[in-house]
Amino acid sequence: MARLTDPSGRVMRSWSADDEPEQADDADEPRSMDVAVKGAAEGLLHLAAGPAVFSQCPVRSLEQDANCAGYILLARPLDSGRMEKLGLLSDSKLVLVSGSKLPSGVLDDDTTALTIWLTSAEQMAVAWTARKVSGEAMGYFLATVPVTHIQRQATTSRRMILIILALSVGLSLLVIL
Repeated sequence: MARLTDPSGRVMRSWSADDEPEQADDADEPRSMDVAVKGAAEGLLHLAAGPAVFSQCPVRSLEQDANCAGYILLARPLDSGRMEKLGLLSDSKLVLVSGSKLPSGVLDDDTTALTIWLTSAEQMAVAWTARKVSGEAMGYFLATVPVTHIQRQATTSRRMILIILALSVGLSLLVIL
């Protein structure tokens, strides 16, 4: 989806993959975009079709004063296919859970720490709040990440330390005897 708005955020034109470019009076979506007024560069939106990730950029006027003539906003829906592609970046299963809070028993404060817990011996879950541009929580992202490679690294490090200790003790005994 793409939208062109005036400086106040009123939608002037709207395009989507399903249809032809349309004037604002034919659009089903809201006539104004609060995002443009806030001037946010990127984030999450909740459209009629569901949650979407967006980016917006000011459109400069052709006049010498170069005032903002409006904004162009591009949005992609956060459907299951897009979430799967995002999950492939971290080799995890990523889902967007609708709601306003993290799972019960998990802290939901605005700290920079992520909420992490082991779901099994081979998997770890990571959750963080998904917020709209307005700051309102629209749910949370939940990533399930395999940790088998971390366990392999820990086992290898443990073996390496034991080998070094055994060689050190053996060398010490040879020097003493």
